Amino acid sequence: MTDRQKIWGLGLMLVLTGLLLTIANIGLLRDPEPVILTLILYAAAFFFCRYYRSGHGRWWAVLPAGACIVLGTITLIDAYGLLSGDLQGTVCMFGLGLTFLYLWVIRDRDRRPKWALITALALFILAVVVFLDVMNGSRLNIILAIALLAAGLAVILRARI
Repeated sequence: MTDRQKIWGLGLMLVLTGLLLTIANIGLLRDPEPVILTLILYAAAFFFCRYYRSGHGRWWAVLPAGACIVLGTITLIDAYGLLSGDLQGTVCMFGLGLTFLYLWVIRDRDRRPKWALITALALFILAVVVFLDVMNGSRLNIILAIALLAAGLAVILRARI
């Protein structure tokens, strides 16, 4: 990334933050802090994605990019009361699982890191468990759901390999 691109990105972030503060000060946005924090997290994710796309061997930048996107989304969900705290945990686990799954999918078929797939599956299972627990499911429902999830993922992964 060139210095000009870095400065342009910083300038864009400052303009968006200034715009949000202006909107908040004239009364159109009640609580600007969560939106500003979300924009900062999304901007960080954007820069990590650009760094990942700028060269070979920078796969690790996918992890902080995904984490920033998930945290930004959770910040907005929490600030505007869109989901309860327990369901926010489900969204968080699922989003992080998608990040690791993406990391696994982007690699060549023979170079896919198994640790990324195992981490993604574990996070998806945790998301399902938290979701079912929040929905007051019984243990039998949890066991059935996890078994179905594991069986379906095993079939899909077996077909891809």
